[in-house]
Amino acid sequence: MPDSSLGGIWFADVAALTCDRDAFGRVAVETPALHAANPNRAQHAYGRGPFARLGFAPGEQRPGVFAVLVDGRLRYVGRTASLAGSFGASGIGRIDARACVEPRELWRCRVNGEIAQALRRGASVTVLFHPSRHAADLERSLIATLAPDWNDRSGAAGAVPTGVATRVRALHLAGRSVPEIAADLQIREAFAYRIVAKMAKHRFESESEAG
Repeated sequence: MPDSSLGGIWFADVAALTCDRDAFGRVAVETPALHAANPNRAQHAYGRGPFARLGFAPGEQRPGVFAVLVDGRLRYVGRTASLAGSFGASGIGRIDARACVEPRELWRCRVNGEIAQALRRGASVTVLFHPSRHAADLERSLIATLAPDWNDRSGAAGAVPTGVATRVRALHLAGRSVPEIAADLQIREAFAYRIVAKMAKHRFESESEAG
C-alpha cells in the first residue's frame, strides 16, 4: 500500500503486521482470561477475547502516531514510543490474563481483539506510521477529526464501550452510587462519572424541551 494522508497528515506504510498461525495457516488465537490467577475477578468488557499474537518484522523504533486500517478503512489511531514496543509483549501485540481484568488495559484488549477478528475473516490489516515528537497532541487531533471506530472520541486511551455504558446507566437508575458501579464493573470512577453526567445532561435537555 502506498503512503497515505490522514487528516492532512502524511503517514508511511510500515512493514506488514504479522500474527502467529497454526499448522493449517489459520490465525492462532488465545483466551488468557480462562487461565487467570484469580478466576473470581471479573473481566472487563473486552477481556474475553479471543486474541492474536501480533508483531512487525522489522519494527519501527521512532516515536510517533500510528493508524490501523482494516480493508482500507481507518479503525484506530494511537501514539507510540516505538511500534515494536506497542505491538510487542507489553503492548497490543500480546494480551495476558492480567490485561483481561485490568480496566487500564481495556484499550489493548479491544484493539487486539478487533484485529484478531479482522484477520480471521480474511480482511487486510494495514498499519501506517507518522514520526512525531508531539505524538500526544497529534493523536488527540486526529481522533477528534477522524473519529476512528475503536477510539474514544475524547482522546483517552481507554474507551468506555457501549455495553459498559448501558450497564452503568442501568445500575445508576437502580440507585447504585458511582463508586459502587465502578467497583462492580471494574472500571475507573472517572469513566462512570462521565457516563452519569451525560445521563443527567440528556435528562435535563429532554425535560427542558418538554416544558
